[in-house]
Amino acid sequence: MGDLAKEITGRLNTFNKSFDNNEELESYLLEYLQEGDVCLLKGSNSMRLFDVVDKIKNYEKFIR
Repeated sequence: MGDLAKEITGRLNTFNKSFDNNEELESYLLEYLQEGDVCLLKGSNSMRLFDVVDKIKNYEKFIR
C-alpha cells in the first residue's frame, strides 16, 4: 500500500488491512472470511488480485 493510501485508510472508521504479497492476502482471507462477508480488494492489474479472487471463489467453505 502506498503512503497516500495508508494515510487515507488510517483516517477511515472502517477495518482495513494491507499485505505485502498475494500469498499473505490469500492466507488471511482463507482464515477470516465467512459466508455472507463482503470483501473489497483494490489494486492495479499488475498486482494480479484477480488471481486471488479466483481462488476465493473456489474456497471449499463457500461452495454449496
